[in-house]
Amino acid sequence: MERKALIYCRVSSERQKNDGHGLDSQEHRCREYAARLGYKVERVFPDSFTGGGDYMKRPKMAEMLEYIADNGHKEYVVIFDDLKRLARDTISHWQLRDHFKKLGAIVDSPNFEFKDDESTWLHEAISAVFNENERRTNRVQVIQKMKARMEKGYWTFGSVIPGYKRQQHALGGWLLVKDEIKSVLVFEALEGFANGRFLSRTEVKNFLTRHDFKDGKAIHLSLVDRLIERRVLYAGYIEYPKWDIDRRKGHHEAIINDEILEKLDAIVAGKPILKKRKNDNPDFPLRGLFVVKHAVLQ
Repeated sequence: MERKALIYCRVSSERQKNDGHGLDSQEHRCREYAARLGYKVERVFPDSFTGGGDYMKRPKMAEMLEYIADNGHKEYVVIFDDLKRLARDTISHWQLRDHFKKLGAIVDSPNFEFKDDESTWLHEAISAVFNENERRTNRVQVIQKMKARMEKGYWTFGSVIPGYKRQQHALGGWLLVKDEIKSVLVFEALEGFANGRFLSRTEVKNFLTRHDFKDGKAIHLSLVDRLIERRVLYAGYIEYPKWDIDRRKGHHEAIINDEILEKLDAIVAGKPILKKRKNDNPDFPLRGLFVVKHAVLQ
């Protein structure tokens, strides 16, 4: 009986999507391998997922395992381009191998011959440990490079920073530059929250919603939280205590000034802000002073 094949491909970065280890190239290799062995490819499951750990968190892996379970009457061989595509850590590797075994599926790869003997088990175990060590080592090297660049005043994380765009730097790498429209709204939101015009995160959210800050997409309080959490970055500084990087001037242009930053720091620390009316009467020196207490949790 002709055995049906399922192909699983995985990349964990944008760079991998575009280089020789991209999804298309992995699928091509697996299809050629299946053709040589006479397997008929029934489906392909391409995953683009960052992070190790639980393999069930990979959307296409979970979908493929469910597909195999729903078609238990078929005998599937699951083809991976390389052993390291199977799992990113040793524990997950063996858990996934056991999962396939319970489903009655065979694992195969053009780069590794799976056999049920002690010698092959040892080779597979060593390869799984080596792959995990390689991943850990690469991660450490990436972090070291990112930390060094942050120490020089550059923001290195690739996540989107509302109010900024990423622009290629003349000296290499990239730099945060202001988004002409969104940066104005970020300033209005943070300045208004700092000076008491917005007394809660909900009011900030409503302001951003009215101005369509996310171009038609819903705005949640988590976005407001991120704006406040990144206040140091928005003030033109770099700071990352997790890597022992204290506050320093960044190379990107600030959206808010130091006065707003100081007030936001105070709000986050839970300190009330004293505000003073402009039409103070010298005969009543205490008139006009009032406490602005932000309802930060609303």
